[in-house]
Amino acid sequence: STMTLPTTLTPQILGPLAAFLSSCTWALGSSSYAKLSQQYPAATINFTRAIIALPLFIIATVMAVPQETIFAFNTSIFSWAMLSWLSSYGVGDTLFFLSTRYLGVPGALAIASSYPLFSALAGILFRNEALSLARGLGIFAIVIGTSLVILSRGTASKEIKDKLALGVFLAILTAGFWSLNTYSVSEASQHGSAFLINCYRMCIAMTFCPLLGMVMTKLSKAKTPPLTVAK
Repeated sequence: STMTLPTTLTPQILGPLAAFLSSCTWALGSSSYAKLSQQYPAATINFTRAIIALPLFIIATVMAVPQETIFAFNTSIFSWAMLSWLSSYGVGDTLFFLSTRYLGVPGALAIASSYPLFSALAGILFRNEALSLARGLGIFAIVIGTSLVILSRGTASKEIKDKLALGVFLAILTAGFWSLNTYSVSEASQHGSAFLINCYRMCIAMTFCPLLGMVMTKLSKAKTPPLTVAK
């Protein structure tokens, strides 16, 4: 006879398992994107990601979501998806890619990965979620781990220290925006399927990433007036 898991335990197993697998693929993807950012702008990378991901999410949505739901425009999902794009593809990823140039991929990824800390605090503050012992220990581990990464930068010249400080600041900002993305996706999931939500996000990314890329290119090419030094 085959062994089956109790129905009541399935969500308890699938939830953590899905979260763990998500963290693995997310870490692998972030590392790859960070390396690509050394050669390509963040907007170009995210636009390419959206082009590849959108057809896959469309197929998954057609297979998993009722047809009447797919074609019914949902303002709530769109609003949260827009905020999700802004906090991840729009701002968060750009800050992360910049932070890797000062800290390297491992250091920037370690600090930016502290975003679950902000997500947990947001849940406590805005959703009245209880702080269990396990979550408390998890938050403590995040704080200690992030602190060790920051403090392990070692001694260096003032110029290098300034760059490291900027990288740490950008990585912490990244964690904040990625946390906002997590919160936005969580809120959007209250109104529809995860596949449909990601279709919205990819469509928004394909629309606005080129615009963001043009803005960033103009800013990077902007010339500042030369400084005159009194002798």
